[in-house]
Amino acid sequence: GLNSPLEVSLEDYVRPTAEKIYTTKEERVEVPWNMGIMKRIETTLPFSSGYTSWEKDLHLIASKKINVNSLITHCFPLGDWSKAFSLVTKGQAIKTLFIA
Repeated sequence: GLNSPLEVSLEDYVRPTAEKIYTTKEERVEVPWNMGIMKRIETTLPFSSGYTSWEKDLHLIASKKINVNSLITHCFPLGDWSKAFSLVTKGQAIKTLFIA
């Protein structure tokens, strides 16, 4: 049987040219490449970004077009980084801000 949502999405009943976006808390994910060999698959890693993304984000924040306070779930002193990362890894925090 199939053992992951990734494998399910690569099954034949999914449109051959469907765009698939995956997110996971796992450090490593096994990809069954043979299941998608006859399909055109675009992979998006939503947590990756380039320097231009940061520039755009900073501009939106500076111009007050987005309220970042509503995006932050936890604030920690820099010395509590281990606790912050632990909460994120467990899925108990989404956006964490470190305060120096």
